[in-house]
Amino acid sequence: MTTPQLPDLARPDAGTTLISEWLVDGPDLQDRAGRALLGEWDEPSARFRPGAFL
Repeated sequence: MTTPQLPDLARPDAGTTLISEWLVDGPDLQDRAGRALLGEWDEPSARFRPGAFL
């Protein structure tokens, strides 16, 4: 598994950062939740990526 390159949150053109905390029961569910979230964002972000999205 590769580690995604995250944007620099301190860069001057980064206006708003959305961070949410998810509470899950254990490392296995944490991994599954993260993979599910990334899977949901993968396809839409490939075809719809506003300029505001870093």
